[in-house]
Amino acid sequence: MKIFHRFRRQVSCLLIICSLLPAALVAESEPDPIEPRVHPLFSNRMVLQRNQPVPVWGHASPGTEMTVEFGGQLVRTQTGSDGRWLLFLEPMKASGEGRTLKITDSSGEPDIELVDVLVGDVWVCAGQSNMAQTMDRYLIWDKVKKGFTNPNIRLFKIKQGGVARDGPSTEIVSDPFFKVSWQPCVPEFAAKFSAAASFFGMELECLTGVPLGLLYANRGATSASCWLPHEVLEGNPAYSRFLSPQNPNYTPSKFNPDAILAPSRLYNGTIHPLAPFAIRGVIWYQGESDSRWSWLYADLFSDVIRSWRKLWGYDFPFLYVQLAPHADVKWDNAGDVRALIREAQQQVLEDVPGTAMVVITDAGEAEDIHPQAKDIPGKRLARLAASLDIETIDAGFPSFKHLKVRGNRASLRFDHVSGGLQTQRVAMNVERGHFPGEGPDAVVAEADTLVGFEVCGPDRVFHPAKATIVLPDTVEVYSPDVLDVTAVRYGWANFPLCNLYGGNGMPASPFRTRVAEVANKADPGLVEVCESLPVSKPNILLIIADDLNTALSGYGHPQCKTPNLDRLAAEGTRFTRAYCQYPLCGPSRASLMSGRYPLSNGVTDNSGVLKADIPTLPQLFRESGYWTGRVSKIFHMGVPGHIYTGDDGLDHPESWTERYNVSVMEALTPGKAEDVMLEDSTPHYNEYREKWQAVAGKGGKLFINHGNHQGDDFVIVEADVGDEQLADGVAANKTIELLKERASDKEPFFLAVGFVRPHVPFVAPRRSFDRYPVDEMQVPEVSMDDLDDVPGSAKKRTNAAKFQLSEEAQRKSMRGYYASVSYMDEQVGRLIDTLDTVGLRDSTIVVFLSDHGYHLGEHTMWQKLSLFEESIRTPLIVSIPGQTLVNGKCASIVELIDIYPTIAEIAGLDAPEEIQGQSFVPLLKDADADLGHKDALIQVGLDFCLRTSKWAFMRYSARGDGINEFMLYDMQEDPEQFTNLVGNRDYSEIEGFLRKRLEERIQSAKTPVHSIKDPQ
Repeated sequence: MKIFHRFRRQVSCLLIICSLLPAALVAESEPDPIEPRVHPLFSNRMVLQRNQPVPVWGHASPGTEMTVEFGGQLVRTQTGSDGRWLLFLEPMKASGEGRTLKITDSSGEPDIELVDVLVGDVWVCAGQSNMAQTMDRYLIWDKVKKGFTNPNIRLFKIKQGGVARDGPSTEIVSDPFFKVSWQPCVPEFAAKFSAAASFFGMELECLTGVPLGLLYANRGATSASCWLPHEVLEGNPAYSRFLSPQNPNYTPSKFNPDAILAPSRLYNGTIHPLAPFAIRGVIWYQGESDSRWSWLYADLFSDVIRSWRKLWGYDFPFLYVQLAPHADVKWDNAGDVRALIREAQQQVLEDVPGTAMVVITDAGEAEDIHPQAKDIPGKRLARLAASLDIETIDAGFPSFKHLKVRGNRASLRFDHVSGGLQTQRVAMNVERGHFPGEGPDAVVAEADTLVGFEVCGPDRVFHPAKATIVLPDTVEVYSPDVLDVTAVRYGWANFPLCNLYGGNGMPASPFRTRVAEVANKADPGLVEVCESLPVSKPNILLIIADDLNTALSGYGHPQCKTPNLDRLAAEGTRFTRAYCQYPLCGPSRASLMSGRYPLSNGVTDNSGVLKADIPTLPQLFRESGYWTGRVSKIFHMGVPGHIYTGDDGLDHPESWTERYNVSVMEALTPGKAEDVMLEDSTPHYNEYREKWQAVAGKGGKLFINHGNHQGDDFVIVEADVGDEQLADGVAANKTIELLKERASDKEPFFLAVGFVRPHVPFVAPRRSFDRYPVDEMQVPEVSMDDLDDVPGSAKKRTNAAKFQLSEEAQRKSMRGYYASVSYMDEQVGRLIDTLDTVGLRDSTIVVFLSDHGYHLGEHTMWQKLSLFEESIRTPLIVSIPGQTLVNGKCASIVELIDIYPTIAEIAGLDAPEEIQGQSFVPLLKDADADLGHKDALIQVGLDFCLRTSKWAFMRYSARGDGINEFMLYDMQEDPEQFTNLVGNRDYSEIEGFLRKRLEERIQSAKTPVHSIKDPQ
């Protein structure tokens, strides 16, 4: 099999670009103070690259004639005004004969004679620690060192640990042990050379007989950003995280001496000085240090390859190692970050021509990121390199090609099976310090059983699958636990145990796929997909409702029906105790989007705007290479005011790549209308509506008075129009349009859509109202003395104090609220259906929530801005495709500020350290996971509530009399909060404890670092 089907030598390109190199050398941003007569890579025992022009260069006095003699060639050139010179030897055939390269000049300086020079292939051996670590660090060295002598292999080592420079350098800093020279491959020097590269060289020379020069250029614990030119990082907004002053790699430390890990510094000092020394190609082993931004790795790595080729001036082969199995990734709660990097590495094969990869799923260790088996990647890389010239060498690996599904059985076809798929025994150690597979607790897959496949159904819960090789290129899988297969994956874990191989002994690469909605016309029961569908960069769809409490059928409400949200919850996790930080639109949304409490971000009313130096959740994604979009209300907008006018409201423009506002008639929408707060409301209100409809119909400007039948009044409109004239319908239409556009774009997206219902006015189609007969609405029963033990400042939103709704008006208001909820639920369903239709569902995380709760007559209260449960509790649903989630409810307490770090972690992003939320990712796998101490802090003005798993404790701050007032409710015994326990001696101890806890929580919420200790 010819693996480099897209690789073409570009000798003509090399000649053209190399002819420009003298000017390039003059333009170096950091010229070296003392330059040698000939570049240090030209030394005794070196290897010159065969079959292509060989540049030779150095420095002498201006105007000096330089002559190079080698292998019967004599080439002259003259130094420029800067003293630099460059010439080319003509292409030469490989030769193991040690010859002399002679350099003379007309200035009278002594001749330079470099002896024992061979002609063959030169390979740059680069990456992080798995390429950097030396032979003598591995157990196998004692077994092989006696035979590790090969005069046809020469080694050159850049300083151990690499060389860092602020700008591109031409200075070579050699490792002192190698004496600033090429050295022969003998045990003395091989012991201090890369283990993987040494095995590569020994195997490749054995396969081809061609002399080899191996150039060591490595540094452990490096991101790909370390190996990229600054201008490449600067030119891609997705890479801004690396150039940010907050990047810790700019700060020197014990593990980062002289800030060597800062972006581009290793490229400048370790790679740049090597060019234009003629090379055959690069072997590369890196990726572990980019696991926290796995969604960026395919782009980062591709840019490394392209920028190095640009530096040399031609497209040399770039061979690399896919990450080995390794389990010890403590911060990775999802358990698949290494799998995501492997997926990105596979993607690079498709994105960048002239690349090839070796798979080493059989050469890892659970607890050691530097597995002992360095011979495996080295020898497999050698077979790849040999296959460049020897077509009979088959170094490919089986890769997934095609999937067919019928019911609970999936049939997978593979490419590059090399004579037929097979299984092999795989054994990998858990503990460190043992020969490969020989540890006492090694995990083993025997050769007679094919393992590593998993399948899932519509619930997206994966189960181990039984797998059988049924044809030379086909595997059939099924699980008795999955009736309808919707996705298949293989080797999908940080430390997978899998044993599918091609006939050439090369393991299959891990992958994941899903079943596309493509039916076979000849067989309607058959579903097919023709390629894997990677989702290494998950999309985010964030849906925020307005003023929605937990009056949802999925939350147990007896009247309000929300089938689409119930469907979403069935595919993910429904949180039953999620709390906002402030039951008012502006502060709640600012807190959610900043991951900070209102006391920290400064937004405590509907006029507040986030400070410019506070990074928002969508801003984090935008700066991480995502397209970010907003549709309608995400940050605060006045409803209905800003919906009438289509304004941005108090938006945060830095958060978005694109943003779209909604402009509709809201309370003026044609249909049956009523303001139930007005006496004899129908004629008066319709007269008012007709006046403004006439103005709007003539194109006149609508002057909206928020206090007059608008922002607070219970206006109800049974609309006679379609979705295109209703706020949430327009928002859904635009979101669907954007989803269809994004489906054909490789760039991941963060799309936030705001639905303004069920915020007043209650505007929904008549069909939504028809579901809720007004005489069936159940107004909450409230005892006459319900509020006798409640402080006066807690009664502001009661019916008597503010709204004065009759019982009939209350039933109508409830009907309008439920109708609005049902219409909003329809729009959520349209979005979820679109994700399925355009093929985005399996790559998109969906998060649904409301900005806060809402009273519907409980304690005679209406709307929001109270500290009672109905006002502060919000629905929250998180659906993550392709992960093993808890299906059903999670009763652990979470706060809306926790969404920021949670979504960031799921997507593999690093949330800013100063955010105050706590990631609840563990709860997405186990509803009973222990997050440590967790309670919720809610604020309204100067008043606060502390909500624990058992207690609701409220402090109403001193007003005129200077005395704070408190309320305490046992939420397990009194969930409707009828009995204030403050003053009851039986609860004095817990009251004292909660007072102390609340005060500490308030103080900690004022700072940008959330650190709360249990007062007990």
